[in-house]
Amino acid sequence: MRTRIVLADDHAQMRQALRALLERQADLQVVAEAEDGLQALHQVQALRPDSVIMDVMIPRLAGLEATRQLVTAHPTVKVIALPLHADRCLVEGMLRAGAVGYLLKEHAFDELVRAMRTVLTGQCYLSPHLPGMPS
Repeated sequence: MRTRIVLADDHAQMRQALRALLERQADLQVVAEAEDGLQALHQVQALRPDSVIMDVMIPRLAGLEATRQLVTAHPTVKVIALPLHADRCLVEGMLRAGAVGYLLKEHAFDELVRAMRTVLTGQCYLSPHLPGMPS
């Protein structure tokens, strides 16, 4: 069975690149893309994916609040935060909101598949590239 994923990022090129990366894996399938937090919530409600890759600074409903609402409504969905910056407060906020993975966009192509596989086994994934955070 394939893992169903929603990509939530306001940059179309980033979504396309992430889709191409993930769909090279036989067991991963991107079922939808969202360009803002509200659209991500609607996609999750309609499609019931296994995971969401969430840009943190996304329009209409920021990634932190979108993650909080998403995990409250759909507690089995695994959210991986994918921001541009490694801000400790943001990392901690996303984890408190319910994200189970956190890696920087600049390392997405090296780490995203590993992060996805880690969170799907019930573990938390924190990028080793996050300064001052345990890996």
